[in-house]
Amino acid sequence: MLIANPIYDVVFKYLMEDLEIAKEIISAIIDKEIISLTLKPQEKSLEYSVEIDRHSKNKEKDSIYNYMRLYRIDFNTVVKDKDDQYQNVIIEIQKSPIKSALIRFRNYLGERYKQEEIVVENGQEVKKILPIITIYFLGFELENKLLPEVIEISRNYKNILTGEIINSKDDFIECLTHNSFIIQIPKLHPTMKTKLEKILSIFDQKEKTDRNFFINYEYEPEDEIMKRIIKRLLKAASNPKVREELELEEEADDAFKEMEKKDKIIAEQNKILEENKKVLDEKNKALEEKDRLIKELMEKLG
Repeated sequence: MLIANPIYDVVFKYLMEDLEIAKEIISAIIDKEIISLTLKPQEKSLEYSVEIDRHSKNKEKDSIYNYMRLYRIDFNTVVKDKDDQYQNVIIEIQKSPIKSALIRFRNYLGERYKQEEIVVENGQEVKKILPIITIYFLGFELENKLLPEVIEISRNYKNILTGEIINSKDDFIECLTHNSFIIQIPKLHPTMKTKLEKILSIFDQKEKTDRNFFINYEYEPEDEIMKRIIKRLLKAASNPKVREELELEEEADDAFKEMEKKDKIIAEQNKILEENKKVLDEKNKALEEKDRLIKELMEKLG
């Protein structure tokens, strides 16, 4: 069956707007039970922007590598850990098909650290700074090829004086640091053995069709959440508005790729010019040295 490809921002957004699906996907990734989950306002979630230093004399900065494309979606969440402890956290999901979004990843995370959230404690609404968990969906592979397709970066409390691992937590520390999960979409090759592998199978780009925004999904969904996910992606594939936005997004991707090709050509040409200039400078220096030696010889000869 042909499902919409969730590597595209518009499809990913459409999928995650179903809060039951979002809850199950996030729960499978972070390996915690999600008690409640609320989608935060997404007015800044989908951005195509240009970050160019107009005052820079370095024209190489004005290139495709300054185009930051990144999709972001945030959830206010209550999670329950394996010790039956409940905690209010912000789940921030960021997704990008290009490496150049690294600075935007950091900027968005910095914005999130500045914000307070309204939570209910003892029946009353209070403002609090909440811990953050970040999930990164990458449409590219990391430079370290030894890293697996799904990576958890977690923190430990450690007594530096004794080397002892500390099991207790503190709100102050939890709000200053965070755990992260990184998913390298190009490396996915799900074996369908675990719940997480089943969920991530929808991102397997090896099954995409000639039209990149469709995936030929071959697995028969067995559990309820996978049936719901596939149904949602089937619905996205036939939704005229989603299809229209998919085509626009693909056009933008094609434009980025074309500009990237042109930038690489320009960079190669600039490199050749620099090398030629260096050779010319060396020749000029040699001629100047030759002229100097001739002048000195003429002076000695009177």
